Amino acid sequence: MSVSKARLLRTASLILVLLAAGVCGAASGGGSFAERVQRICAEEPAKVTSAFCSMEAGVVELVKADGSRIAIDVLVAATELQRTAGYQFIDGGVVQETAILFVFDAPVSRSFHMCNVLVGLDIVWFRANGTILDATTMRPGQVMDPIFCRNVYSPRRFGTYQFALELPEGAIERLGLSSLNEWRLEVAPWR
Repeated sequence: MSVSKARLLRTASLILVLLAAGVCGAASGGGSFAERVQRICAEEPAKVTSAFCSMEAGVVELVKADGSRIAIDVLVAATELQRTAGYQFIDGGVVQETAILFVFDAPVSRSFHMCNVLVGLDIVWFRANGTILDATTMRPGQVMDPIFCRNVYSPRRFGTYQFALELPEGAIERLGLSSLNEWRLEVAPWR
């Protein structure tokens, strides 16, 4: 098999994985990712929060050392209010169809909590240069004031991160991102 045919097959397989993971622009529901989120915010406001609906839609690109790429539709949490709110009080079905990219103004070393988050999430922390610091699966927490939350997650590796990507639980494996050293976030659009 030629290199281009192999690459085409890998790309087609990856698109199918993204569709199955529910984080690709062509996922079910019709319309673009941004349109689907806007529709949920307008027609089903009990499933979301105003902070969630204030996040802009974007696309992140993850690049592998061999040059292959994965594009993931995301909501961008760029303000402190958006980053603090994240997936808190968001309907589990909505979480399963979306991803959030947390963008910090500078590298940080803070924790993420899972209180008030109804379903499990995968999280990938990216250094300022786009390389992956760490990734893990986070379990749902209790409904309570986040100040008292015990379901707290931080990178296990020493260092700071400037971006964090939250995905539906299992997406890291489905997308083939488990080999952390091979992938990086294309950071240029987020600077």
